[in-house]
Amino acid sequence: MIQYEEIFEVEGESEEEFSAEETILAISFITMLADGKVNKEKNEAFNNIISNLGFYDNYSVNEFNEMLAKINRIYNNNEGPVFC
Repeated sequence: MIQYEEIFEVEGESEEEFSAEETILAISFITMLADGKVNKEKNEAFNNIISNLGFYDNYSVNEFNEMLAKINRIYNNNEGPVFC
């Protein structure tokens, strides 16, 4: 379980709220990072899963990238578990 401590055992807590779409994206994102390694195959799988869900069809590329940037910022700043 040590490999997951970095993700789940954080000091802070994010005050930001997520929309349903952001929540799904955050769970997918954190799943991709679960073993601490990101590679080309995982990135492609992440993109395929997100694309096939259809939740983001009405979002522009810019809107989608803003959601992903928000989740990435929270993760990188240790503001709490990403999907709290």
